[in-house]
Amino acid sequence: ANFLGVQKSDLVENKTSKTNLVNVYSSVHAGILSEMIENIVDTEEISEKMANSDKTYFGIKVKGDSMSPKYLEDDTLIVEKTPSCNNGDDCIVAVNGNEAFLKRVFINENGITLQALNPNYEPLTYTNKEIKDIPITVIGIVRELRRKI
Repeated sequence: ANFLGVQKSDLVENKTSKTNLVNVYSSVHAGILSEMIENIVDTEEISEKMANSDKTYFGIKVKGDSMSPKYLEDDTLIVEKTPSCNNGDDCIVAVNGNEAFLKRVFINENGITLQALNPNYEPLTYTNKEIKDIPITVIGIVRELRRKI
C-alpha cells in the first residue's frame, strides 16, 4: 500500500447536499496512489472554501501516541497536500519513501528535525545530505483535527 498524493479528482461533490468529501486513509506511505486505494477507511466532509480552493486535501487516521496529547489514536486529520511547510507546522513526512510520520517540523540551515509532542519520543534529526539521500519529504500540513467523542 503506497501513497504519493491525492488528486483533485478524488474530491467527491454530492450535488444534492452540496457536501465536499475527501478520502480518509488508514495510514500514509510514499509511492503510488493507486496502490493505496485499499487503505481508504472513511470519508470526511471539508468546507466549501477548502473544496473550491486550488489546494488538495486528504484525510488520515492517527496511529500511535507520539503526538499526544494534541493528537490521539484514531483522530482524523485533514491534511493539505504540499511539499513545503513552515517551522513548527504539524506535518505528514515521508522517510525513505515507505514510512510516513505525523511530526512537528523544524527546519534550519543544517537540516530538519521531526519532533514528537509526546516527551517519551526522541526527536528525529536529519542533515541536508540525509534529506536528499534517504530522502525525507513533506507530504502535507495538518489543517484540521477531527475527534469523535
